[in-house]
Amino acid sequence: LTRERLSLLKKHKVNPFAGFGALIIQLVVLIALYFALFREGFPVIDQALLYSFVHMPAQVSTTFFGLVDIMAPHHIVLAFLVGATQYVAIRLTLRRTPSPTNPEKEAAHKMQSAMMLYFMPALMAVVSYTFPAAVGVYFVTGNLVSIFQEWLLKRQK
Repeated sequence: LTRERLSLLKKHKVNPFAGFGALIIQLVVLIALYFALFREGFPVIDQALLYSFVHMPAQVSTTFFGLVDIMAPHHIVLAFLVGATQYVAIRLTLRRTPSPTNPEKEAAHKMQSAMMLYFMPALMAVVSYTFPAAVGVYFVTGNLVSIFQEWLLKRQK
């Protein structure tokens, strides 16, 4: 089975590790956000090191478009948005995924699809509720990009 899969990937010139690039970039961004915002906090800036035309702000605002404080956790509305956008993105992705022809594999595929469709959005909502709102904003943004990509793919067909 593995040899058949590899020969199929080679035949259609598909790299099996192609999806890891975007994942690694996202992971680097998340780690950088964690260290920059939540572990270290905002640095103390020596005003003498700034150029004369650069004014030091009296206070750094941590609100996202004046709506959400990205440093504060426990935003129920943001957690709901994360769950809802994740659900829509997964549902759109599963619509274009062909189901297997083998009855045994089809049952396993349906079970796995149902778990991914309902469990993943709930898990992401809980995670975004627990962590500061910046994580939820990041998840919602990524989900909206996925929904847009699925819309483009559906439009091309």
